[in-house]
Amino acid sequence: MSGHFHVHESVRDYHKGIKPRSHFHSIELKINLPIFYGYNNVEEYIGWEMKVEKLFEFHQVEEFRRLSTATSSFQEYAISWWKQRQYDVSIERKYKILNWKKLKACMRRKFVPPSYLEKREEEKKIERINRLEKHLAHLGHELKGIELIKEKLNRMIHKEKERKEKERKER
Repeated sequence: MSGHFHVHESVRDYHKGIKPRSHFHSIELKINLPIFYGYNNVEEYIGWEMKVEKLFEFHQVEEFRRLSTATSSFQEYAISWWKQRQYDVSIERKYKILNWKKLKACMRRKFVPPSYLEKREEEKKIERINRLEKHLAHLGHELKGIELIKEKLNRMIHKEKERKEKERKER
């Protein structure tokens, strides 16, 4: 099972190249989102979020549709968590989530432990350091090449000066 929503566009405006306002749509588009079960699997959540984000971007889903579309893909624990979250909002224990961005932030707090984020941040830093070291090594090789070219040019200039000096003396 997956989350669905519909978008409609005016056919006449579509053929004229006019981007219609959302309430004038008449062409239907369905998006099948991956299911999110919500168990303690960080990789499942991260993968789900990335896929949903890509699908929203690819299908140009309007911001106001993203929250309900995303939550429609919840199953099992995820749907129980979401219902409890909505109940907590109704009794004013939690703030209301109004958009996809806020939902992602809330879900990251729930489904991604801080230690995972810290580990990922460390891995990214190490990747950046490794890329920088490779870049510096490459620049070092280029610099050596430039130094060799400079030495060769200096020798050529020196030889040319000697040749001109020799010609001058011979005259």
